[in-house]
Amino acid sequence: MARSRDQNIQCALRLLEVGVSVEQHQWPCTFHGSQTFLSAEISPRQIAGLGAILRRGSSG
Repeated sequence: MARSRDQNIQCALRLLEVGVSVEQHQWPCTFHGSQTFLSAEISPRQIAGLGAILRRGSSG
């Protein structure tokens, strides 16, 4: 089930309230998976951001 932006924000806030480390990223005028449209101007920024998140998460 796809979540709306507001539902995702509420979920992140609930996780923070119980002590879970959370990063919430939103790119204006995009949708879940939009980074796969490589011709979109924002896609390189999204891909770079996702890569940085994964690197931070895997570094311990």
